[in-house]
Amino acid sequence: DMPDYLALTQRLFTTDANVRNVKSFFSIKRSKFGASLPLPEKM
Repeated sequence: DMPDYLALTQRLFTTDANVRNVKSFFSIKRSKFGASLPLPEKM
């Protein structure tokens, strides 16, 4: 829910004087279907 996310980020980041800029990136398309990686066979 974006309004809740916006309220959370404003509360967390705008109250800290050390934070000057915040950027958020969102994926709109899933490009990876699994978390497994192929591992090399033991030699």
